[in-house]
Order: sequence, then C-alpha cells, then structure tokens
Amino acid sequence: MALIQLDEEQVRTWTRAQKDEWWLRNVFPRRHATAHRALGLTGFLLGGVLAATAMYIGAKTGISIGVGLTAVILAFALYRIMDGAGIAKDFTILENNCTQSIATAAGYMIGPMISSLTAYMLVTGTIIRGGTWWCGCASSRSSACCWRSR
Repeated sequence: MALIQLDEEQVRTWTRAQKDEWWLRNVFPRRHATAHRALGLTGFLLGGVLAATAMYIGAKTGISIGVGLTAVILAFALYRIMDGAGIAKDFTILENNCTQSIATAAGYMIGPMISSLTAYMLVTGTIIRGGTWWCGCASSRSSACCWRSR
C-alpha cells in the first residue's frame, strides 16, 4: 500500500493550516488513543526508577547518565510483558512514545542535583561520604525517590 502524501504543488501552495487539516483527515490514526491514565502511570513509575538509578550513579561517581534510550527500551519491554500476561493490550508507537517522554523527563530532572552536588564538593573540598541520606526528587509532579547511599 502506497503512503498517502501531498503532491509538490500542494506542498508549495497550501498554507500550514491546510496542511495540518489534511494530515489530520488523511494520516493521523484516530483509532489509536494517545493519552490515558495507564500511560501517565507507567511513565511516572518508570521515571521514578530511572531517576533513582541516575541519582545513585551520580551520587557515587559524579557523572550524570542519559535515561532516554533506557526509557524507550524499558517502556517497550514493559508493554510487551503486560500484553503477554494479559494485563493490558500491546501499546502503539504513539503510546510508547508518550510513556517514554514522561519517563525521560522525570529521569533527566535529577541532572542539576548531580552537578550541584559535584560542584559543592569541588568548591568546599569536602567529600560527602556514604551514610548520608540523599533525597532526589525527580519532579514535583512526577516521581520522588529517597534512599540511603552507601
């Protein structure tokens, strides 16, 4: 099946509003829900795990890690597992992207914490050792993770 697309004249002459309307009528899959509670909840939980992981690694090494690719892989695997267990249907690409975006946003929110902690130790010459309670809040509305680093 060939992909539906605008011809060259339509691309040159149509306004942005006309192109958007055409895309919504012809391309956008209306049968796919793109936002519902399961997406937000899954992204929230996945973001909490990723934020905790990134905060732990950052507190131990002083290096911040990227969580975007990890969020994509874990969201995809989680949906496949839930589909196999019969808990939920397999999510579409749009739904997986939505969950991955929420999880990535929560996971990256701890970056300033890691850099400020490292900067504090460099400026004061104080090394914060294990046994200190670290509390990393990934987002005020998303995930909050607290643990004791060793």
